[in-house]
Amino acid sequence: MVFGNRLVEFFKNKRISNRILAKEIGFSESMVGRYMKNPNLKFLIAVIKIYPDLDLNFILKEDDTSNVFILKEAEEIYGRDNVELLKIIEEATRQLRENLALD
Repeated sequence: MVFGNRLVEFFKNKRISNRILAKEIGFSESMVGRYMKNPNLKFLIAVIKIYPDLDLNFILKEDDTSNVFILKEAEEIYGRDNVELLKIIEEATRQLRENLALD
């Protein structure tokens, strides 16, 4: 299962439509539809702030053996709560922006 499909299943199980989600996170309904299948970081952060029970580890975990999402730090990060994961992601994004600004 691709991680976008896991998002769809999460909201389907909660009986939350794209329209409801769009209103809750401040995105347009059409953008929510796109991001449900191919989420970006901004979308995931917006969703996790409203739905902290959404497990990012489950959403981002690969099903096959290609190991696309496996990082050196995966063992350290896996198992942390979503708020802690968001802080890590936001800090990494901030550092990336700083590095790009230096170029």
